[in-house]
Amino acid sequence: MLQVPGFVAGRRYALTGPIAADRPRFLAVYEIETDDLAATLQALSAAAPTMTVSDAMDQPATVIDLYEVLGERRTTTTAPTPPAPPAPPAPTESDHGEHPYPSESDRGAADPT
Repeated sequence: MLQVPGFVAGRRYALTGPIAADRPRFLAVYEIETDDLAATLQALSAAAPTMTVSDAMDQPATVIDLYEVLGERRTTTTAPTPPAPPAPPAPTESDHGEHPYPSESDRGAADPT
């Protein structure tokens, strides 16, 4: 699957709760990143005959659904990222005049010349 352009990640899951006869025991989730979903699905259809399918896969029971992410993943321990502090203002000419000292009294010792 990950050789098909647009398929960027995949993960398999096994049912760990009570196993019922009418529920699938395994699940595969693939992430797709594409600007043209129809073309990506056409590429998948074109590649399907060349893919190796496990004998363990129950093809008649296989269901393919597409879902769109609606929000960011949240956890109980993840705090929201605080916004970056604003950048300090750029120095202006009034901040840096020609003289290194704003007034005579700021020079310190008297000028020996």
